[in-house]
Amino acid sequence: MNQIILSGIQITISIWEMWMCYEILYMTVLDKKYADKKETIIRWANIFVVGSLLGINRLIAFFSRTMLGLVVILTIMCMYGIKRKKVVLSAGIVFVYFEFIAILDFILAFISMEFIKEQFEHDIYIYALTWQKVLIYFFTRGIILLGIVNIKKREESIRSMIEQCCGIIVITGALLCAVLFKYQLWLDEMANGSKPIRGINASMNLSAISLLIVLSGMFIIKYQVVKQEKTTLILRDQLLEERYAEMLKSRQMIHDMKNHLLVLRNMERANQWDKLHDYLEEISKDILDDSTKIWTGNNIVDLILNSKKKQADSEGIAFSIGSNMIGDVPFKDGETISLLGNLLDNAIEACERIKSTEKWVTIRINRRYCLLYIEIENSIEEHPKEKNHRIISCKSEKEVHGYGLKNVRQIVDRYDGTYSYQIKENSFLTCVSFFSNEDVS
Repeated sequence: MNQIILSGIQITISIWEMWMCYEILYMTVLDKKYADKKETIIRWANIFVVGSLLGINRLIAFFSRTMLGLVVILTIMCMYGIKRKKVVLSAGIVFVYFEFIAILDFILAFISMEFIKEQFEHDIYIYALTWQKVLIYFFTRGIILLGIVNIKKREESIRSMIEQCCGIIVITGALLCAVLFKYQLWLDEMANGSKPIRGINASMNLSAISLLIVLSGMFIIKYQVVKQEKTTLILRDQLLEERYAEMLKSRQMIHDMKNHLLVLRNMERANQWDKLHDYLEEISKDILDDSTKIWTGNNIVDLILNSKKKQADSEGIAFSIGSNMIGDVPFKDGETISLLGNLLDNAIEACERIKSTEKWVTIRINRRYCLLYIEIENSIEEHPKEKNHRIISCKSEKEVHGYGLKNVRQIVDRYDGTYSYQIKENSFLTCVSFFSNEDVS
């Protein structure tokens, strides 16, 4: 009877482990708001079936590389069935999750080995079904649960950070995998007696190495996020400074309008028509300045368009805008700045490299029912290089400038939008579209 209870508890813990995996995925790459019936069926089938297989396998062995690989592969396949975007990122998160749990299991196993000595192999490691083994599994999953509760408090910021660092997560997973397999060999050797039992030392070394890898990955992720935020803040400050300057200019114009009207009235009374015409031409340059023109009805979007138009005009680039009143956009102000700012910067910088042909940028922003559509086209002299259906930066600092389009793609993916580009004979066209709840016909 005791064996049946322990078996049931162990399988339940494994199912709980699978459930926590999906909780982490829903905090990083998936979205429960858009979960349909198909996604729910796939998720719970994965949780119960794979969780049960994992629990049954642990009745035989404390840890199995083959089972780890099978669980990761099956979970990734289910993830692919749920959402076919961010596959590499999802795979990296799943891989790191199960590796981290296994490492925690190993740390507690090494510690327990120090106390029960030669009984470790019989009581915990091979064909063992004891309360000691169940407690190890339960305690490590409890640590993971506490981590999930803590992450939920900062879910939005964590999701944003994770989306920007797919490569770092994959590299962290590879390093943890190497450490895990190395210490599994040590655990085998200590359990079968071919190596002296030094469980405390092994657990401390494993903890230190794993912590170093995880903290290093977190530091790099944080550094990249801070660097991106700094770039966004600089652009936002620039836009605010320009807006403030235009506001001061408008106040000055209103203040001077009384004097302008007095001068115009005196010229009209004196029949000085030529002087009146010249004076009107002079003051209309400031009054009719479109640097603060409303293009879309969205303050942030209009600020960016006016700022980039002024920049393009100063570089001798023809900058035309076609839009309707779009109202609110589905993303935050910082994301709006990053999305439009990067796309327009790329278009303007492409024109700056042109030496012989005409330089121009055309932007079209429209909302039709629930579809928000942004189209940016710019003239080119040479066709940009492509690799794996992505544009390769031709700038000297490729690593730095590569984050621009990467950020654009992340924002598009975050809001389930679409991103595409087309290389024409003499121009480059970028299209971005989003579905929004707000309907502005």
